[in-house]
Amino acid sequence: MGAYCYYLDSPEYTLDQENTYKAIDALQLFINLYPKSERVAQASQYIADLRNKLELKAYTNGRLYYDLGGYDISNYKSSVIALKNAETDYPDIKYVEEMDLLIVKSQFAYAKNSVPFRQEERYTEAIGYANEFIEAHPESKYLAEAKELKADSEAGIASAKQLMTLEANQIAKYKALMEKDAKKDSTVQDSTTINKIKTPK
Repeated sequence: MGAYCYYLDSPEYTLDQENTYKAIDALQLFINLYPKSERVAQASQYIADLRNKLELKAYTNGRLYYDLGGYDISNYKSSVIALKNAETDYPDIKYVEEMDLLIVKSQFAYAKNSVPFRQEERYTEAIGYANEFIEAHPESKYLAEAKELKADSEAGIASAKQLMTLEANQIAKYKALMEKDAKKDSTVQDSTTINKIKTPK
């Protein structure tokens, strides 16, 4: 009954889950102490219910970071990290398919909104996550979306390279122009000095 009280105190998944963890520990302790009890099955079901709540919170936390990405692109990276950590903490999480797709979407958005010289590396990561999704979920209803994100990432790399090349060319032209102007100024200055020397006082 003590463990069950913790179970009843477990709040909505959107709130702090301290009591949820306490309930799981208490229920597991009951199972360990009384493995032959007729209430073991019920205690196991309570633990499953509580774990489902924690899994849902972990998934929604990752989605929240993604939704906030428009305000700060670092949230997209935080989304990837939060979702990856959730999958490590809950290997059998039932939201794994949605989470894997959201990882691809988050990394793609992170790359797309980055400065050009960072895009190639970040798009490459998005392609890697897309490949992992395609391999892990070949029959997924999200498969077409994952493939499209991969294609868009490849196009993003090509565009970023083009932009970087254009920028490099512009910088090279600017440097050449500056060097030309510097030489012209130097020639004018030398000519002025010579004229000063030749001019009698």
